[in-house]
Amino acid sequence: MSSAAKLEVERDRRSVARCRHWIAELLADEPLELRETVALLASEVLTNALLHARTKITVAVEANADGVRVEVCDASVLVPIRRHLGADASMGRGLLIVEKLASAWGVDPLPAGSGKLVWFEVRRDAKGHDLESRPVHEQVAEHRSEPAKGEMSFRLLRAPVELASRAWAEYGAAMGELRFLDPVGTDASRLLAVLAEAEAAAPGLRVFSLVGEQLLEAAQRRRSTVDLEFEASTRVGEAAGFLTNLLDGIEDTYLREPPLLLSPRPGPQSRALRTWVLGEFVRQSQGLPAAPWVETSAAGGTATES
Repeated sequence: MSSAAKLEVERDRRSVARCRHWIAELLADEPLELRETVALLASEVLTNALLHARTKITVAVEANADGVRVEVCDASVLVPIRRHLGADASMGRGLLIVEKLASAWGVDPLPAGSGKLVWFEVRRDAKGHDLESRPVHEQVAEHRSEPAKGEMSFRLLRAPVELASRAWAEYGAAMGELRFLDPVGTDASRLLAVLAEAEAAAPGLRVFSLVGEQLLEAAQRRRSTVDLEFEASTRVGEAAGFLTNLLDGIEDTYLREPPLLLSPRPGPQSRALRTWVLGEFVRQSQGLPAAPWVETSAAGGTATES
């Protein structure tokens, strides 16, 4: 593919899945890692546009000898901004994933205030591009003082980086789709109510954004497993309970005919991992010691050592 291919999408929850499949077909001859990175980043940028632009959107993809360039164009002049890690980043990854995995990215205004174009590039030899050279945990530390009252240390030991990154993307796609559900339906209403409860627990949920950031950093360093440690609110166990209910509800939607969600259903390993992650925050908030992930646990249904 030498010239840019274009796809126009409506503001509809099906658009992200449609775009992802379209990109997969366009880049079918490209290496798997490049193809998956481009599809993930395009999903993030398109989801942001669908949530905030409220206009028709055009996606353009061009592959060349250097890599792949994607452009997402809409009629809104509102420019996406990078969120600093904090309570406002509780449920979303925003542009942080784009910053971490794209070789370059930017926002260009269209002539006469007619909208904007968000673009990113992924080079064939890229291992991810960080606009700030310091590791994420150092960037986070810069925004923190001493641990606040009501905070404690949490650890996720031997977290499997590749599996965790895949699970993060799978659940992120499903949770992003919740924004487009019709709130009238009984099942959708229950899910959206739990989502509202979870977001109300923002001080406890902030830590989950940090989990995602540290996993991205470990993936860039080609780590197979990583020990993660955070200072977080003692209410994180309560927040993990909200997320468990929400994600259980999401799982139920895939069993319906037709399912409420169109994104791919997280696989058994992803489900086992999220059970372990959320369970660890619940356990440790109750004063129990950290239990590491066990690689064979995904098939057996238990995710910790005894």
